[in-house]
Amino acid sequence: MSCYHLVIILATVLCAEVLAISHEVRPERFEQMLGFEYVNTTGIRVRKFNRTTWIFDGQGEAFQDFNDDYMFTITMAHSRLGNNQWNEYPMKIARSGACEILNGPYKEYQHHFVEYTNLPRVGEERVCPFKKGLYWVKEFAPGTDWVLPVVPEGYWRFTGDVYDKEGQLIIRLAGYFHLSRNMFE
Repeated sequence: MSCYHLVIILATVLCAEVLAISHEVRPERFEQMLGFEYVNTTGIRVRKFNRTTWIFDGQGEAFQDFNDDYMFTITMAHSRLGNNQWNEYPMKIARSGACEILNGPYKEYQHHFVEYTNLPRVGEERVCPFKKGLYWVKEFAPGTDWVLPVVPEGYWRFTGDVYDKEGQLIIRLAGYFHLSRNMFE
């Protein structure tokens, strides 16, 4: 066997191994820490859907409209062992006005959850403000198609913060997820 054949065989085995890895994203919990006078998301829960799937289910309410006077941001933190030792990651959605978030990052990612919620659908026309009202999520199991291969497995915390026009933190929401990799599924 020539060296060329050996390299081809090794490359094929390595490619098969990389392609055989699949991700699993399991929601752990969703909580609201601040801002109960602005929104109430305590009705959103993570529950077991079947033997292998956990989902978001429930409803929340926005008590007022949110326009560009309110700044939104999402930050991400990782804990390899799930022991609440979080390392902040550089992946984030930078602080921007509510309408800028709705018509920018939200618009790009809405296809992941638009079938499971009554959150605003952003099309060609600009949406502003984020309207007050009752919003629900039904049986939403986060997919894995948005998870990059370089994202490490472990526990992840997504923190959504809202600031008023004076720069004061007024709302804090957090979603916790467990990311694992499954070989040859």
